[in-house]
Amino acid sequence: MKTRVTPADNLLIPNAKARGKGSRSYSLPAPLVPTTSPHSHWLEKTWKTHFLPTLYDDLYHSAEPFADFVVSTPNMNSKIQHLVDIVYPNVEHEVQLFGDPIHLLAYNRIQGRRGKIADMALTLVSKHLQTLDTLEEAHEWLSWGRRLNGPLYHLNPTPSYCTAKPGELGYIEPSGRLRSPFITTMVKRALDDSKNSVTQRRKFLPPLGLFGLVLAALERAVKITRADGTVSPKDKKEFSDLHSGEDVADWIRSLQGISEPKWIEILASCSTTHLEVPDPDEEAAQSNTRLERRQMFTSESPQKQRIWQHPH
Repeated sequence: MKTRVTPADNLLIPNAKARGKGSRSYSLPAPLVPTTSPHSHWLEKTWKTHFLPTLYDDLYHSAEPFADFVVSTPNMNSKIQHLVDIVYPNVEHEVQLFGDPIHLLAYNRIQGRRGKIADMALTLVSKHLQTLDTLEEAHEWLSWGRRLNGPLYHLNPTPSYCTAKPGELGYIEPSGRLRSPFITTMVKRALDDSKNSVTQRRKFLPPLGLFGLVLAALERAVKITRADGTVSPKDKKEFSDLHSGEDVADWIRSLQGISEPKWIEILASCSTTHLEVPDPDEEAAQSNTRLERRQMFTSESPQKQRIWQHPH
């Protein structure tokens, strides 16, 4: 028999430790009161252990990790309802489009998760720069890191001294795509937080959303981090759909060209953490970068392989 619950009047309690404009987060009080049971903590019992991992898993496997999670939209509301149904099968709760505590708290966590990915990218790039001996070396590494065949995206990148373009004489092809220490560190940390997801899939589904966010976050980090490892506040725009959504979408379109066997290899490489982290010319250049980004993973080998496509 399902326990029927109804929303209470006092929906959310701001965390006392929340600081700064726009940084407010919420904790879960007893916003949902069971009407047929004296127990009021049905949600808290598995909120952290199962609901949040399942929510993160949904984000990671979304082909639109920004558009699919817009607060108080029917799309997100249906996703949260589905999560409530599978995580709490014995509880009957209809998630409301506006003012529902689970919906709002889930959105809060999604925002935090995307922000955490962006912050980790900045931390990794900054820490690496601090290992270099001189600012000149750091400047050179940043230039190398901004290349799509560089060290952010490949285990064995095209050397920094190689200035030939793909197809030109002397070009050195990178290898180990998506297996750089930066990517594997970030992906492993994120996947660890979703390992208790209750979602069961009948067939393989790559975490396009996670990789799209990670790649865009790294690209953003290497663009705004200075040689001394710092970031100017005026350059640190929010990692959001407005500022980064187009980049994430470009990466995901490119990732959709990766075959299932290659995905399995990539994910296997993320089982070990490699880095330590704490709990008009310009327009043309940007256009070329976007085109290269979209085509980056569309050609893996001359062999015909099964190409994965996200279901529509």
